[in-house]
Amino acid sequence: MFLMVGMRPYRKDLGPVDYRTCTHCNNHSRWRRSELSNRLTVFFLPVLTLNRSTWDVCPVCGRGYEVG
Repeated sequence: MFLMVGMRPYRKDLGPVDYRTCTHCNNHSRWRRSELSNRLTVFFLPVLTLNRSTWDVCPVCGRGYEVG
């Protein structure tokens, strides 16, 4: 029997938040809120979602911080 199991990162865009200045790239732009998680897959189909967290992300450089 052959079983293909794996983990895969998943990112869901939740929309714009507000205008901020990034401390990494110093650009003033509208940040995006994203939900990051890992998904357990069986034959490339997601079965279980693990480690879900919400982040505000700079659209220019991709850096961000976790929203508590």
